[in-house]
Amino acid sequence: MRDEGDRPSMKVLLTGASGLIGGRLAIALAAAGHEVIAAGRNPRPGQGGATLVVDFSEPPSADWWAARLHGVDIVINAVGIFRERGRQRFDVLHTRAPVALFEGAARAGTRLVVQLSALGSDAGAATPYHRSKHRADEALRAMPVASVIVQPSLVYAPEGASSRLFRRLALLPVLAPPGTDAPVQPIHVEDLAEAIVRMVQVPRTGSVTVPAVGPEPMTLACYLARLRRALGVERPAWRLRVPPSVALPAARLLARLPGSLVDADAVRMLLRGQSADPSAIACWLG
Repeated sequence: MRDEGDRPSMKVLLTGASGLIGGRLAIALAAAGHEVIAAGRNPRPGQGGATLVVDFSEPPSADWWAARLHGVDIVINAVGIFRERGRQRFDVLHTRAPVALFEGAARAGTRLVVQLSALGSDAGAATPYHRSKHRADEALRAMPVASVIVQPSLVYAPEGASSRLFRRLALLPVLAPPGTDAPVQPIHVEDLAEAIVRMVQVPRTGSVTVPAVGPEPMTLACYLARLRRALGVERPAWRLRVPPSVALPAARLLARLPGSLVDADAVRMLLRGQSADPSAIACWLG
């Protein structure tokens, strides 16, 4: 790779720029000297050099995108929802809208498209969330544009809703995760953003898929125990293995609570596990 000072500034269109990962990406890209066009329903001023108002729940056509992507070097799609609400549907936000964006980027001659997908978005996907991401990934792989499909495991961000939930669970006197040894492999949001910034700065052809994982797989119970120690609680918690036959019905009940992040699909993802070889992401982060 070239030194930082040798890397030219690029124009980057970033969708989902107001989200947890997209917001960090916008800051990291701007810090690396790139011009960021923040695209979304309510793009925040100051996240980049410009904004583009677009609603993925009412996706524009590929022609609409192509007309607006001339002169854009990089397109990064960071739009994502964890649960369907109101007009927000997995098939629209994770498949139809991104595919139109990718087609528009290919027509406009964009140098590289980066798709922020998720680990588990493959042929064996077990949830609507993962299946909708997988369909967009497959469509992008088949297009005549260079692409990187980034698939994170659990993403730890101190201000993130899921990370706050895990910290609260870690502080309980009893840890009662779903009874599975399927591993997770958390990655910090700062590492994820830095890796993507480095990826877009290297010319490439074809399509590559990069699992974005931390250096070590661990069970969910181990992850909670480590969070507990990091939060300053030295006394170990009691551990209770909740069988899937109990965890899934309980998750369906918890999903009815206002603001709940727990539902049956979230439990199914944990039961399947989210781990991969960290060597690909280590090439970018060391």
